[in-house]
Formats: sequence, C-alpha cells, structure tokens
Amino acid sequence: MIDSPIFYDTDCLVSFLVIGEGNLLHKLFSKIIIPKQVYNELSHPNSPPIIKNELEQYNKDNFIEIKDIKITDKEYYVYEQIKNGVWREDEKCIGKGEAAALALAIQNEGVIASNNLSDIEFYIKDNDLYILTSSIILVQALEKNIISEDDAEEMWGKMIDRKRNLPASSFKHYYSNIYPEDCKKFNVFKLK
Repeated sequence: MIDSPIFYDTDCLVSFLVIGEGNLLHKLFSKIIIPKQVYNELSHPNSPPIIKNELEQYNKDNFIEIKDIKITDKEYYVYEQIKNGVWREDEKCIGKGEAAALALAIQNEGVIASNNLSDIEFYIKDNDLYILTSSIILVQALEKNIISEDDAEEMWGKMIDRKRNLPASSFKHYYSNIYPEDCKKFNVFKLK
C-alpha cells in the first residue's frame, strides 16, 4: 500500500471497471480517490451497468473516496484555470474530470492516474507530478507478482476489445518497449 494520494481520472479507472477487473486495484491500493466530477461521469445513467455496479461495490466497501472541489477549496482556482485552458496561454481546455484530478494532485502533492498523457503532459512536467496509467498499473501488478504476464496480456486484450486507448497492441510490447521510455520521460509512481 502507499502513502501518497492518487487521484484518478475517468479513463484510467474505467479501463479496469469495464472489464470487471476492479479487484486488481483492491490488491494494489488501500483506497482510491476520485473527484466528484469523475464520479458523476462514471455514475451517469448512460454508463454501462458493469461500471456502475463496480462503482457501487467500491462505495459499499469504502474503497473510494469522492472529493468534491468547492469554491472555497484551495484546489478550486487551479481546477478552473486548467478546465478553462487558461493555466498558460497556449493550453487547450480539458475535461472536468481530468482538470479536477490534476488540480487535486497539484494542490495535495499527489499522483495523477490518467491515460490521457497528451492532455496532461504539460501539467505533469510543470508541477513535477508522479503519474500512473492503466498500463503502468498492470506493469506494477506484474512486478509485484500480483498477476502473471498472461493475466496482464489477457486484461490488456479485454481493454482493447472494450475500446480503451492503450499505447500498444499488446502488453508484452508495451512492457518491453514503451514502459522503459515512459519511465525516462515521466515521473512514474512506483508502488511500495
């Protein structure tokens, strides 16, 4: 288990929920923190039942903590700046869930768990944030002997089948070729 708070964006969390593998997160973390904006996206009436069911079970198990960003909170200004694309001049607007997860990570010296590195790369580097992605979580579960390489490959395939955007066509290719580069390029959070 870890001490640094990890703030999840929708895309990272959904990768596990949509394939019914939320139990892997239970094995790696004592809890997960999601912004209220992410919770709203996940519990939307149009969300697939498997996602809503997993989310409901997380709630029952007290495995998730939902963080609401109120106008009086220290994260609010950062959230609004990021969401509206005014954190810096040439930055584009990003989604509410992504902006909230970033604001919470920046203001609380936390970790951002997001698969959309192209949208958040500037914020990661500018604020010296640590990251996790679905791909990195699978690598670390493998390296901690929680899953086998075959398990990781099977989950990867299911994620691809469910239209999750992953950086390679196979887990093996990611682990051998892209993961080392991710570790050089980003502050990859290593689980204890």
